[in-house]
Amino acid sequence: MTELRCPACDLAASSAVGAGAHLACAGCGLLFAAKMREPGAEWYRSSGIYAGEDEGVLDARHAAFFGHVAPGRLLDAGCGRGTFLRAARERGFEVRGIEQQTDLVTQARGEGLDVLAGTIPDSLSALAEFDAVTVFDVLEHLADPLGALEALLAALRPGGSLVLSVPRADRHPPVFDPVVDAPPHHLTLWCPAALRIILERAGAAEIQVIALPLTARDLFLHHLWRRHGRGALTQDRRDGLTRRWLRLRVALLRGFSRARGHTLVAIARRPS
Repeated sequence: MTELRCPACDLAASSAVGAGAHLACAGCGLLFAAKMREPGAEWYRSSGIYAGEDEGVLDARHAAFFGHVAPGRLLDAGCGRGTFLRAARERGFEVRGIEQQTDLVTQARGEGLDVLAGTIPDSLSALAEFDAVTVFDVLEHLADPLGALEALLAALRPGGSLVLSVPRADRHPPVFDPVVDAPPHHLTLWCPAALRIILERAGAAEIQVIALPLTARDLFLHHLWRRHGRGALTQDRRDGLTRRWLRLRVALLRGFSRARGHTLVAIARRPS
């Protein structure tokens, strides 16, 4: 029987301790599932978690990308309906995407986007070199994050940029509900040390890790998940009173230095 090891630093899991639904690596701080097993595309289609996904709004993850990467050939892995790809195209990027959910691929193609139906890393070997590769909020869903990062870096030209985002392990307040945060949905939850280690192991260089601040939008999306199980009702997205309360809550948390946000962004390069 193969010994379970930390997906980030490769330390034996026998040194990990329990942390809710995950194990906590004593070496790098990564939280990871005891069974690193992806549920598959059908699970996502039937789960309801993304039924009301608020994908029409760009956020701080995307702003970090546009603030660091000049226009060129871009691949977005796990592109969903293509909101980010459309924004990048408008800014002068030549865009392409990969998405495993075929219904989302159909929607993206309906917007005139070049999107391949497939998974990471299986679909990457046939693609040409890109100037930039993005993978927003995908790594935490993968059973082999190291293998995925190696494949994503290999899809870059030498000197190209990799930009990714993942959920923080130590975020406050704990905005996810238990079903959303637990395996098989989130197999890993990240800290800056673990993110740097796994990127270094994958072969990345010039690694920067940015901790994004908590926003009202973060709380609003998870307010919907908590209120409606794992689905989200469209009319609640127009609930101005709820949005105003959440903006006030964020301001209060920041004022008392209790808001740590729940997203990390990493920016790295493939060595020249």
